[in-house]
Parts: sequence; structure tokens; C-alpha cells
Amino acid sequence: MRNVSNFGVVVESLDLTQVEFRLLHLLSKSSISPCSRSRLVELIYRDEGQVADLVLDTHLKKLSEKLTKITQVDHPIQLVGASKYRLAI
Repeated sequence: MRNVSNFGVVVESLDLTQVEFRLLHLLSKSSISPCSRSRLVELIYRDEGQVADLVLDTHLKKLSEKLTKITQVDHPIQLVGASKYRLAI
């Protein structure tokens, strides 16, 4: 990760996998209305057939850890209700 200073604004880069990038994109689009777990699986793993819950949990955890490092927010991905997610940053 590197910092780039541009006109007094610090921009930090994230090293994301393709799946983490897709998750971030979907979660950022659904900040007002949380995205359901089934919808995330459907959109992210559409070409991979059936995916175990643990796979999505692992990607969410890793993305959350990376976001925490650059935002200083403890839980940047929030679980809403039983199975919906949203960004808290």
C-alpha cells in the first residue's frame, strides 16, 4: 500500500482481489439499502456455480481488514439483520 499526496489530499491504494473489488463495488452501490447475502453470492460468483457460505465470509473478512487499515473504521462492513451487508464508511 502506498500513499499519494495530491493537492493536500492523501489517497491510499488498496490491493484487492477481483472478488474483493466486486464486493466493494456492490456494497458501495447499496449503502442506502443493504445488499442481501444471496444477492452478493448471485452477482459475484455467477460463473462459478454453487459457492459455500464460508467462501463469501472469507472474502468479506479480508476486504473488511483491508478497509480497516486505510479508514481506521473498526467494522467497515456491517451485517444488517440476519443476512444483509452494507458499508459503514
